[in-house]
Amino acid sequence: MSQQPMIRVSELHFAYLRGTPMEVTALRGICLEVRRGERVGIIGRAGSGKSTLVQHFNGLLRPDSTGQVLVAGSDLGDPATDFRRIHQQIGLVFQTPEQQLFERLVGDDIAFGPKQLGIERPERRERVRWAMEMVGLDFDAFKDRLTLSLSGGEMRKVAVAGVLALRPEVLVLDESTSGLDPSSRREMLRRLDRLHHEENTTLVLVSSSMEEIAEHVDRVYVLENGSVAMHGSVREVFAHPEQVRKLGLDVPQVTAIAHELALVGLTDGSVPLSVPEGAELLLAALGLHSAQPGALGTGDAR
Repeated sequence: MSQQPMIRVSELHFAYLRGTPMEVTALRGICLEVRRGERVGIIGRAGSGKSTLVQHFNGLLRPDSTGQVLVAGSDLGDPATDFRRIHQQIGLVFQTPEQQLFERLVGDDIAFGPKQLGIERPERRERVRWAMEMVGLDFDAFKDRLTLSLSGGEMRKVAVAGVLALRPEVLVLDESTSGLDPSSRREMLRRLDRLHHEENTTLVLVSSSMEEIAEHVDRVYVLENGSVAMHGSVREVFAHPEQVRKLGLDVPQVTAIAHELALVGLTDGSVPLSVPEGAELLLAALGLHSAQPGALGTGDAR
């Protein structure tokens, strides 16, 4: 994985309704990097600035007079920046992605972005087919369906497919899977992991599920009141559950249990991020068998 940042945010400040009596400061000096090909999580309690931050990644919101956002070296504060190219590079799926649908038929909705880019019909069709397959929608069964006839979960999949059809280098999901049932949510996240591994797509996941963050990202930023309160590898951040809880969040249940066992001397302080890791740690603590060397850690190893 290249260490070149795909997205670099430096001292970013932003306020809504600036200069009016209703001014609300949303971001306070945010610094953040997203490197090519990695998976980054952004977490924080409601109102911490997560959605405002990610809307700066593709220019939907622009930096105030202070701060800078660079995407592949392009300054989003520069009016001369080619924002059409930025919107193609950075795909953003909102908290309510079904509100992104506006075409009558599913296939037309997914094809809209590529059509605006001037992509010819044969390639558009293949992009639509590929994008639908990536989110688990059968092309022949869904391409001619009315968008208004879809279930809420199907609408969310179509919205994600519409962004994927642009073949973005970075896919940003702002709580976009929260409306899916647990099975569909797990399946969508597995498919996103596949996209990451097969296409080297950079993923940015905003989520309120700490289990999802533990399983599907490598590094995480914790926001509080518009600032970065913690950041590091997922294992590094979740190694400090008391600090995480002070920020209005929690750690995965298996991580919390392991932390309590460490406090009474039953484990070595390792930080499991999944049930299999936790089971291995517990069995080792009970002396039933040893954890594999390097299976768990407190640093960057995942």
